[in-house]
Amino acid sequence: MALKAVLYNAEMRPFGHSLTDLLDTIEEKGVAQLDLDVQAAAAGLNKHYIDSRYPDAVKGLAPSDFYTQAMAQQAQEWTDQILHFVSTILK
Repeated sequence: MALKAVLYNAEMRPFGHSLTDLLDTIEEKGVAQLDLDVQAAAAGLNKHYIDSRYPDAVKGLAPSDFYTQAMAQQAQEWTDQILHFVSTILK
């Protein structure tokens, strides 16, 4: 939602859930330049969209069986990178 806020702020109508696609739009429309860390964070978080949203996405495993503390910490770090990026745009 933070990346969509950047696009709404630029008077665009964002669509979709892919963080990398939203970042591509931000860059293509000249709203902001991306760095490799933000792009990597978005790519990493994209992998968690289905599994975290749908508890039965990983057959035979509950989310608590699938996710580890290290995975959660990495996802939080990626989220922090993206939120920092957004905060620099929406000062």
